[in-house]
This record gives sequence, C-alpha cells and structure tokens, in this order.
Amino acid sequence: YDTATQQLSFDLLDDRGGRMAVAYGGVRPANFKDAVSIVAIGRYRDGRIEAEKLLVKCPSKYQGAEVERAYGSGKSGSGT
Repeated sequence: YDTATQQLSFDLLDDRGGRMAVAYGGVRPANFKDAVSIVAIGRYRDGRIEAEKLLVKCPSKYQGAEVERAYGSGKSGSGT
C-alpha cells in the first residue's frame, strides 16, 4: 500500500493456485491484513482487475486459531 497515492496492489489466489493481479485506489480496508477472502469489484483491464470496491472477509474470533494454523502468520502473498 502506497500511503502517498492511496494505491493498493496485491494478487488474489483461487483454489487451484491461479493468480490475478488487483489494483485498488482508495483507503486500505482496516482489516485487509487479516482477510481470509477478498472480493474485488471493478473492471478487468491490461491483465489485472482495477477494483473500485473491496469486500473483505475476516475470520471470526472462533475461527482465528484455525485460520492461523492453516495460513500461518499472514505474511504470505505479494501485497504491496
């Protein structure tokens, strides 16, 4: 996330390991780093999704330990 330009770039991964680049302009969602799934709404252009809106789903407090074991400390991915 670039705070000066408010641009967020990251890759979405599907269940089969497919990767799709996403670019989002705006304030980064507060719960972005804890997300277990993200829906990017926008247009596909130049090989990426230019998102106008992000829907972020985070684990509930009851799922937290289970998600932590499955995904580690949340330091994976290539978000910048």
